[in-house]
Amino acid sequence: MLVVHWSPVNYSKNILKNGIRKSRNGVYCFPLTGHIALDRWWMKALKRFRKDGKKYNGFVFRVEESDFPAYFGHFIGHMTSDRSEKTYKNAN
Repeated sequence: MLVVHWSPVNYSKNILKNGIRKSRNGVYCFPLTGHIALDRWWMKALKRFRKDGKKYNGFVFRVEESDFPAYFGHFIGHMTSDRSEKTYKNAN
């Protein structure tokens, strides 16, 4: 499954050199659906809702079978300390 991780532009050089590193809360990413409007929604949402003026780059990577089970939750959860994680298993 292909997913995209959005990161501020000033972190791009570090990510390209060292890769995406998992933080204490994991790696926040969104599955690529193939629907252009839906896949680009995050870019527009970050621009609209983040008032810090940062620009973001999307890094696309593949989630392999060995990465499952993964956990998912609402992206706002890390700010509200909501820990309602749910297991996601590969449908294949």
